[in-house]
Amino acid sequence: MKELCPEHLKELETRNYNVIAKKLGISIDAIYRNVATIVGLNPVPGRNFSENNAQTVIPDVYVFKVSNKWMIFP
Repeated sequence: MKELCPEHLKELETRNYNVIAKKLGISIDAIYRNVATIVGLNPVPGRNFSENNAQTVIPDVYVFKVSNKWMIFP
């Protein structure tokens, strides 16, 4: 699997598993097992450790540069 993703991403995308198996010298069944493992992975693994609610930050003041002067707005 370590060689499968970085080396054969285009073939994985087009599901050209026969080419991958031939290039890596492994069986087509091994390719299917590895693809099944990849498909089963969570693309956002940290989601289980965070809250669903996003927190909004409201600044106390805004600072802008206007005509080469810094202005502070509440």
